[in-house]
Amino acid sequence: MAKLRIAEAHGLAGIAADVADKEEARQDRQLDKLSKI
Repeated sequence: MAKLRIAEAHGLAGIAADVADKEEARQDRQLDKLSKI
């Protein structure tokens, strides 16, 4: 049971990291657009 919880926590951390990466990339693109204006 504990192993399952650990795996679940790692999975959630991975998802959170993935979301953070996507958000960062989105913000970078917005900054690129603003700098071109």
